[in-house]
Formats: sequence, C-alpha cells, structure tokens
Amino acid sequence: MQFEQDLRTGKLKIVLLLLLGSFLATAPSAMAVDYDYVVGDVLYNPIRHEYVVPLRKIGFSDDPDENTEQVILRRIRTDGSVIGDIKLSDASAEYKGEPAVAYDPVRDRLLVVWVADGPVGTTPV
Repeated sequence: MQFEQDLRTGKLKIVLLLLLGSFLATAPSAMAVDYDYVVGDVLYNPIRHEYVVPLRKIGFSDDPDENTEQVILRRIRTDGSVIGDIKLSDASAEYKGEPAVAYDPVRDRLLVVWVADGPVGTTPV
C-alpha cells in the first residue's frame, strides 16, 4: 500500500509538516485576541482518508484575565484542505494540554484525551 510505503520512507512526515504549516499559518483569529496552537500527534484515518489533529488552542487577549484555552480536533483532507474543527472543550482559563487521539478502525471511532487543571469533578476528560 502506498500510504504504508510513504510512512516507512519518511515521505509522509514531510507532507504532514507541510499540511500542518499550511493550516496553522491560516488559523482564524478574532478581534483583539491572538491564538496559538499546540499540535498533538497526527493520526491518519484510512477509512475516511483524512488526517485528524488534536490541538490545544490558546487565546491571548489584551486583558490577561480573558486568556483562554480550548481543545479542538481538526480534520484535514489528504490534499491539505481543512474539513473542519470539532470543539471538544469550552474555552476557559483552565489549563488544557497534551491532547492525544486514538482510533478504533473496527467501529471507525476516535478517542481524544487531554490533561486539564480545574476544580475536581468539574473538568471534562
């Protein structure tokens, strides 16, 4: 299979870096808020022929009390175009880091986890 051969030769890593650079460079921003993204491990879904990237989205505001963090899952086509984002957590001041994704090919399901700080029993995992 071509995908497996590209993965073994390292060709795929170069393509993924180009894809990530492309969508991070065009990441949306809002008024008076700048966003930074921390990228988790990229996963390829062979059934849907797309890449899945867990992201830690960090919003920096002019007012430090309004800084936010959020975990999103970005879906990318193999041609590099963005399919869309799935918001997995609310944007809040609590730390949300180290997002990771696993894939179940039998049921075509994803599991996304992250580390979060916040009051015990109130932070989604």
